[in-house]
Amino acid sequence: IKLFSDVTQEDLERILQTLPASRQTVLFSATLPAFIKKIASQYQKSPEIIKVQAEGLTVDRITQGYFLVKDEDRPNLLVRLLDLENPKTAIIFANTKADVDRIAASLQEAKFTADALHGDLKQSQRNYVMSRFRNKQLSLLIATDVAARGLDVSDVELVINLEFGK
Repeated sequence: IKLFSDVTQEDLERILQTLPASRQTVLFSATLPAFIKKIASQYQKSPEIIKVQAEGLTVDRITQGYFLVKDEDRPNLLVRLLDLENPKTAIIFANTKADVDRIAASLQEAKFTADALHGDLKQSQRNYVMSRFRNKQLSLLIATDVAARGLDVSDVELVINLEFGK
């Protein structure tokens, strides 16, 4: 199984044209643009559209904000924000593995229960960190966006996207 993002109609048609006639074709899309409907009718036999409804949207409970700060002021702002919000659980996203490690170490020095999650960790280490975070033994998870894809964690009170450097 291969997952694609930002696939164009031409890309998808080129792929489907190379497949054998006897096959099962299943298309998944978060949205349903017209070209997906066209391809489904052209390349699938009796296509069905299955919509999954969310049990409840949380968008109305989300508050967003941002701060424009100098790079050198970000660590202090992060600590002050965490002190002010005092979340039981928070995920902090950083751009690079080095940023994640640096932030985690800095927050640990400031006596926060924090740990890093990124692609350089062994699977057993990632499982350990996630287990601690899910069990509330760890309040702050600092991660790269790539490492955090597919995370399914309930009751995260605060999400912070940091941009250390450009």
